[in-house]
Amino acid sequence: MAALALVIQPTVAAIYRSYETKPDSPRPHLGASVIGRECERALWYGFRWAYREVFTGQKLRLFSRGHREEQWFAEDLRAVGVQLHTIGSDGK
Repeated sequence: MAALALVIQPTVAAIYRSYETKPDSPRPHLGASVIGRECERALWYGFRWAYREVFTGQKLRLFSRGHREEQWFAEDLRAVGVQLHTIGSDGK
């Protein structure tokens, strides 16, 4: 079967570019996605911002969405009786 070409519409491409041009600061913590890596040196360098991973606009948009949903997760947990301690009015 022939592979289909990936076509990104101009509007979607413009949205991704807008995420790529936003200023970004390094993470102030080790994320759960990297803690399990085998190489302790990579963790050390990553936590101390010795290198910076460059993400596509699509991935940056997904990260942004995840950050916005944190408040929803907190509300869901509280709705079922979980005692949750958050920092800041944004629920982080």
